[in-house]
Amino acid sequence: MNLKSPQARLITNRIVPTVNKLGYQLYSDKLNIVSIRNKIKSNNTFNDSLFVFWLDNEKRLTRYHRYIITTEPGLPWLLKPLNKKGTAILKPGQYVDAYALGFHGKGSFRHEALIQVGPVEVYRDNNKDEKHDFVGSDKGLFGLNIHRASPWFDITEKIDTFSAGCQVFQSKKDFEEFIRICKDSNQERFTYTLIEENQLVK
Repeated sequence: MNLKSPQARLITNRIVPTVNKLGYQLYSDKLNIVSIRNKIKSNNTFNDSLFVFWLDNEKRLTRYHRYIITTEPGLPWLLKPLNKKGTAILKPGQYVDAYALGFHGKGSFRHEALIQVGPVEVYRDNNKDEKHDFVGSDKGLFGLNIHRASPWFDITEKIDTFSAGCQVFQSKKDFEEFIRICKDSNQERFTYTLIEENQLVK
């Protein structure tokens, strides 16, 4: 693995210092799962990144993976929210031990995923237009899981109904690799951190 790649430098020089600056936890004995929400809001497309990385006892990077995801809901749920309060959009923050291995979805869509088992905080977009509105606040257990998009195609082009607020992988193969990593870690709980791109240190 190339620890001098642009992605590795991004983790070492910007993500890790940002996590420290925000007062969040970094782990040398567990997975670090950190997503970056793109500052360019691209409606109904996958344009965010999720990083899984490992640090040694001196908090130096030893391994990493990067995946394309969405941290925002798809267009259908903006226009027709499932919740009367509005469609959930996860707020930036660190959600310690808020996820565990489990199953997401029903029928042919049911698959292993990281499911929400601890409270998270969300915005509520309830004006039923095509724009993501980062307003309001709601905290609790909402079933905001970390899962894949289409079970039929490796790459899903549009978010559509695949996310009503969950963190969703664009690639089925990438997600399968991610779940293997989570299972191989032998962790019972997983911490998930979401950072806005404009929060990253320069």
